[in-house]
Amino acid sequence: MKKLYVTMVAVSAFAATAFAGAPHAEVGATAQDEAVATAIDEGLTQAKYLALAYGEDAEKMLADAFAARGAYFTEGGTVVRHLADGDIRNVPCIENVKGVSVDSFFKFKTRNKSAFFKPDDSTPISGRMYGVSNAFDTLMFKFREKVKRDIVVTGEGKSTYRDEFDPNATSYSFWPIGLAIHANDAYAEEAAHFFNFVNPRTQVRSFKGNWSNKDFEKVAKWNEFLAALRGLKVYAYSLGYNLNDDPPTSTQTVVDGNGNTTTNEVVGQTVFVSFYNVIQGKMARWMAQEKPCPLATNAFILLLAYKEAAEAENTPNDSAVYKRLRNLCRDNNIAKMVL
Repeated sequence: MKKLYVTMVAVSAFAATAFAGAPHAEVGATAQDEAVATAIDEGLTQAKYLALAYGEDAEKMLADAFAARGAYFTEGGTVVRHLADGDIRNVPCIENVKGVSVDSFFKFKTRNKSAFFKPDDSTPISGRMYGVSNAFDTLMFKFREKVKRDIVVTGEGKSTYRDEFDPNATSYSFWPIGLAIHANDAYAEEAAHFFNFVNPRTQVRSFKGNWSNKDFEKVAKWNEFLAALRGLKVYAYSLGYNLNDDPPTSTQTVVDGNGNTTTNEVVGQTVFVSFYNVIQGKMARWMAQEKPCPLATNAFILLLAYKEAAEAENTPNDSAVYKRLRNLCRDNNIAKMVL
């Protein structure tokens, strides 16, 4: 039998049909986890994932995501959406790093021999929350059934999933193979990783800096940041704040001593900042455990990390890592990428 060699990313084409099975074993740890878990029970298609978060605005959010992610490929958003069969699970979120050239999405698709999803396909799910301890083998078995070929995982960390993550009940997203959900606080985060995956052939950079908490350092990494931002974006939307929206602008006219006038455009604060400012009271109650936090765990950690970075702004304690996280959170083009 011809073998198909797979890294975390390189797989042959397959059709991910229905993967809905047993309902989740435990109620989600947060409101966001339970919402995603319920959608998984029904089959986590692109439409179900978007509808549970954005309702009637789901299509607009999807269009924004294709445009934002497509901007980092030579073909642009419209062509990328066509090449990706209209499914955002096929398009990575590319970090805007200085010196990195824009790539071709067609080359990305060919190079990774990607298993492209179609909008009505469900995401493969396994793990202890679905009655399976060895999620890795189960996911690979399902995949073999679809491609009708053997699959061999190669590369660095090839045995991590089976030998470390599964035995220690560590949940994970294995794009494009599927999700392993071993704990009830992982439904939302792992689904977010899958729908907001990064270029699997690019090393994710780490920024240690002067964080007061190691979890803050972790959530500032590009791949972890994307999944965490998803939780904040969904919650902000529920409060009427669309992080995709451009910041408001106004004009300012200045008259010099000679009577000459100059008109400048003034850009206001981003929607993220407005959202952050209005939930200070809620954050205080969550931190004091007076009320349960509705956010997925990693989303709340990102909120706390942003709080630390925001409080350091314009102080002697400010740093490059703080500034970077502030910029990432306040960039509505990044928010558009995230679903």
